[in-house]
Amino acid sequence: MGADQHFDGLPTELPPARPYAVTLPDQHPVLVTETITTNEGFRNLQAEWNDLVKGCSSRSFFLTWEWLYTWWQHQADDRTLCIMTVRHDGRLIAIAPLVSRPSRFMRLLPFSVLEFLGSGSVGSDYLNFPVRDGYEDAALRALAGCITERDSVLELAQVERLSSRMINFAIQLRLLGWHTHRTTVNFCPFISLRGKSWADYLGTLGSNHRTNLRRRLKKLSATFNVRIEKVGTEQQRAKALDTLVSLHLKRWSQRGGSDALHTDALLAFHEELTKTALANDWLRLHVMWLDDVPVAAVYGFFHNNVYYFYQAGFDVNFSDYSVGLVMMGMTIKSAIEEGAEEFDFLHGEETYKYLWTREERELVRFDMFPPHTRGSLYSQFMQLRHSIKRLVWQWFPSRNTDLNPGPNKSPKKSPKK
Repeated sequence: MGADQHFDGLPTELPPARPYAVTLPDQHPVLVTETITTNEGFRNLQAEWNDLVKGCSSRSFFLTWEWLYTWWQHQADDRTLCIMTVRHDGRLIAIAPLVSRPSRFMRLLPFSVLEFLGSGSVGSDYLNFPVRDGYEDAALRALAGCITERDSVLELAQVERLSSRMINFAIQLRLLGWHTHRTTVNFCPFISLRGKSWADYLGTLGSNHRTNLRRRLKKLSATFNVRIEKVGTEQQRAKALDTLVSLHLKRWSQRGGSDALHTDALLAFHEELTKTALANDWLRLHVMWLDDVPVAAVYGFFHNNVYYFYQAGFDVNFSDYSVGLVMMGMTIKSAIEEGAEEFDFLHGEETYKYLWTREERELVRFDMFPPHTRGSLYSQFMQLRHSIKRLVWQWFPSRNTDLNPGPNKSPKKSPKK
């Protein structure tokens, strides 16, 4: 976890604040902003929302309407909707997918905060403001003006550090007198697969790991009838999800309990999400069977030619066979055969992930404070709060990841989805 710091991606000398105006690609100066606060308003945005995501450079699965609306239905708690939209001649060109989190004195948060839809323990990565290509400057300026009118603190987490859009947005706020900080919060290991075959990819692995994978797979095949089932029907989905949850919880019951699939709200979220993902051909839920016993399961998504590895579970009684390692290898192989250009492990720096790749992306949190005395007080409170949270994470690391990297290799645990 990185320490809070003044935002180092902005110029130290900012130009004078400009008059609030917009210049659009086709020279039409009319932008209309609206704040959506109702469930019906959010629901009615589905088609336009996904069309917008397809038309912008940030096409993460975690920005889709389906992911965020399902989160809202099951994980919102006491938050309220605050989705800000920008339209040009009636066409949706930008969304700030936000919710308002109320003050929580027991958590050292004595004021409300605007944060992303999808925040919290559910595990959203690469959150951002979807903006249609060609409209970024004007749309972000409009959003900055709209947010300034609310006079609320922003805590925007799980943003890719190199996101030019969020940097641009921070600049727009600073031009309006805001103070911004950026803090490293996580890393996402990933594998670049474009143009690679399974054989090509194996050649990139360390020789010991490559040999171990082949040996373990050979041993499994010689000992058991190995079958990997890919979910393709509703009946398979329901059964495989139950298997995943059972394997995951059973394993973590021996390690103090899970914090990934441990509440009714989280289970309801995944029940609905997997149904939706299956209907859209995004769901990638695989179960490994040895003879007639399910011993490992991997839960992911395939979207925009990216495989997102979300969660997994395996039977501790088969640890000596490294079923987790073999299952991960076969999942990557399946993604390659399906045409994935990238395999994303999502956030968390567990050791086993780096057996498969040496690439990673940095995720950051942007804390943004309004331009008044209260903004300075908010900043001090937030820095104190995050310092305490870092100490808690060091003493009580998250318990979410569930793939054994192999004999005598224990994953490094870190705050995770």
